[in-house]
Amino acid sequence: MKIHALGYVGFESPRHEEWLTFGPEVLGLQIGERGADGTVHLRMDDRHRRLSIHPGEEERLVYVGWELAGKAAFTEAVAELTAKGYAPRLGSAEDCAERQVQGLARFEDPFGFPHEIFYAPVFTTGSFLPGKPMAGHFVGGTDGVGHVVFVVPEITEELESFTTDVLGLELFGGWTATTPDGRVTGPPRGRRR
Repeated sequence: MKIHALGYVGFESPRHEEWLTFGPEVLGLQIGERGADGTVHLRMDDRHRRLSIHPGEEERLVYVGWELAGKAAFTEAVAELTAKGYAPRLGSAEDCAERQVQGLARFEDPFGFPHEIFYAPVFTTGSFLPGKPMAGHFVGGTDGVGHVVFVVPEITEELESFTTDVLGLELFGGWTATTPDGRVTGPPRGRRR
């Protein structure tokens, strides 16, 4: 699979409405059109959303959206995921309308994290207005959100294969982490687009 960019990330939170102030006042993000269920969509560029915080009982990740270059890349990725046993589920027309994309498919990684692949996101040129005055600007656009970090108990061969062979991400230099009680937990290996 050839991922073009990290397109969007969605969470659930019982405190989702706090993002109406935290998003613009602290992060400088723009509030997008609210979801019918009260979901807070946050923008950092001309896309419909980059971060979404849905109402929910607990704080949790509900999806990570990986953008593909177009319909052909999407079709190939769905076939590849199927062949490798990841059982992608195609999104309905309603799912695509909610995400503001032309097509999407959902699947889970070996640790159960939810992923989506999609293509042809909706955007409105020149529509982004930061939530507060900023000295610079976000560099979203074709570069996407930037990065996402998944915390896992260990990097297994299956997870490493998923990351490099399925998602097509590359290895980057490791680092060491120290826990609050002073234990060294690394060096974990990281991944990048």
